[in-house]
Amino acid sequence: MRIFVCLLLASTAINAQTLTVVDISSADAAQVEQLKQTPADGWWLEMGNQLAVVGQPDVVRRQASGLGILGTYDGIDKQHLLLRAHGCADKKQKVRTGVK
Repeated sequence: MRIFVCLLLASTAINAQTLTVVDISSADAAQVEQLKQTPADGWWLEMGNQLAVVGQPDVVRRQASGLGILGTYDGIDKQHLLLRAHGCADKKQKVRTGVK
């Protein structure tokens, strides 16, 4: 099963921070856990081989040393982040949804 995740990013002046997306495909478990501890309030989202972390970009970059930075997005207010996940399943699998 493949899952595609789309973060819809909203920008506001108050409480604005930076979201950094890190390539964790070559990271070991200890590196990933260290990155997850980087933000003071603990906001992160792991998406397969990518980890999105909201926090100070210089701190995230330092913690991600040796890993690739896939992108940074300024002006992020965590209170306005919306997660919309899409997925696909094997056609033989019966997918259940809450929709009738």
